[in-house]
Amino acid sequence: MIFLITSSEIKEEFDALEKYVEINEEVDIVEKNFKNKIVILKFQIKNGYTYDLAQKNIWPFTEYVKPHKLRIMIPPRFPKRPPILIWLTDIVHPNIIPFKREGVCADLFSPDGNYREWSKYSRGWPKIHMLPFIPKLVLTILKNPNPLSAFGNTPENIKAMKICKEYGFPKNLPLQTKTKRKRGLTRRLRIWKL
Repeated sequence: MIFLITSSEIKEEFDALEKYVEINEEVDIVEKNFKNKIVILKFQIKNGYTYDLAQKNIWPFTEYVKPHKLRIMIPPRFPKRPPILIWLTDIVHPNIIPFKREGVCADLFSPDGNYREWSKYSRGWPKIHMLPFIPKLVLTILKNPNPLSAFGNTPENIKAMKICKEYGFPKNLPLQTKTKRKRGLTRRLRIWKL
């Protein structure tokens, strides 16, 4: 049986996203279309190690602190299917391919980085708000590029990947372990603590 998210649940997701944006100065909502289930967010890094490197005029970090836009589209089978993300501004980043559907690091959507596995990990998620996690994770990949799981093989992307490695990226992010109990089975999940 396919679960389709209701209009009231989507409204709750949009409201939760707005609340997150209100308290985060690095993210802003540029456009919100509830009827078509589309949100466009603007990101601009204002602190952290990547920001410090950009202030020293070190490429590619100078690109990461510029204002960037991301379109989030909620598919009809959400939350069984992941939101569709399209990066709307030019950037050379190991984990982002601009102007391409699914051009933002797939690791955002499941523990093993597989879009097809989204539904396995999203069971029960309508009870918590998923949309606010997207800007948190996008800020993480802007501030902490991961050249070890890079995609895109243009000469610029390869050069950016090498420079990110030289500066010690990815920086270690603290992990937390969550225990999930379902049908008598215990599952331990390792997730990023943001």
